Amino acid sequence: MPIRPENRDRYPLDWPEISAGIRFGRAGGRCECLGECARGTHDGRCPNEHGLPAYGTGSTVVLTTAHLDHTPENCQPDNLRAMCQGCHLHYDRDHHRQTAAATRRAAVEAAGQLAIDTRPEHHKGEPTVIENTNNPAARDDFLLGALLGQTNDQLIGAQEARGQQQLVHSDRLPTELRDDRAAFEALGFVFGTPDADDPLFTPATLPDGWTREAADDHDMWSYVVDTLGRRRVAVFYKAAFYDRRADMHIVSVREYVSSQVYRERPIVTDDTWATPQAVVDAAQARMNECDRHLNTWAKDNATEAVRLRAQRAQYAAVAAQFTSAT
Repeated sequence: MPIRPENRDRYPLDWPEISAGIRFGRAGGRCECLGECARGTHDGRCPNEHGLPAYGTGSTVVLTTAHLDHTPENCQPDNLRAMCQGCHLHYDRDHHRQTAAATRRAAVEAAGQLAIDTRPEHHKGEPTVIENTNNPAARDDFLLGALLGQTNDQLIGAQEARGQQQLVHSDRLPTELRDDRAAFEALGFVFGTPDADDPLFTPATLPDGWTREAADDHDMWSYVVDTLGRRRVAVFYKAAFYDRRADMHIVSVREYVSSQVYRERPIVTDDTWATPQAVVDAAQARMNECDRHLNTWAKDNATEAVRLRAQRAQYAAVAAQFTSAT
């Protein structure tokens, strides 16, 4: 992932060589993530290879180097992992969550923007329009901010925070679907024709009673939530003008269980989707993942081993809880 300007001095001078050695020497150009990203979208080693289309999305894979302890100064090989941008982004969620709220607020204020009021009662009436940040006017505003002394991080952070809130309070969803359109329509989604002026998005009606919510730990993610408060569709929108893109996918039971455990939220079951047996199966699959990691890459990493054992215990508790309900 891009190195933030304030962190550049924390990396060794030969970081480009170290990173290349991990990505293309040890990893052979393929993502080394074995599931530690906790996305729950791949079994075993992630199949993504640098420069090739990513599984599921088709976007070009950019192989990066992750610090497992989030400490740039620690460049020991066992602390570094080659990861595609998707796995790296998810792996960093805990670290990002600790600073995201303050960073968002600072970015918006530094860019001279009023904070966006996210309370539902303040967004009644006409849906919010999603700004096309690729338009010349939006780019001119960005350049003006730069001339006034605002940093790229501040300007891009504000752009992405606004984009997330505009999407959540709009009547649009991404045109690019990572699952079959029929699967969305079976849930009750109704799609219109992609916008001529901004084909990245399409008018869309949600299933009855479903709502939208912004992620509380990242400005590029939001969700469509069902009547039981469960995240059923994950929406990715990167509003930054230099790489503007969006897509969405249907959340699997395994992804839902993983998210609830990660967020320390209760798991809500039903009779058709997240049944008690489906939850048990998802929890057992994650326990098996933890066991594989403990027996492979985490064997020589005490910090990660502790984390994985704790994670396994959480999934074991979930499995035990819902086994009694089956």
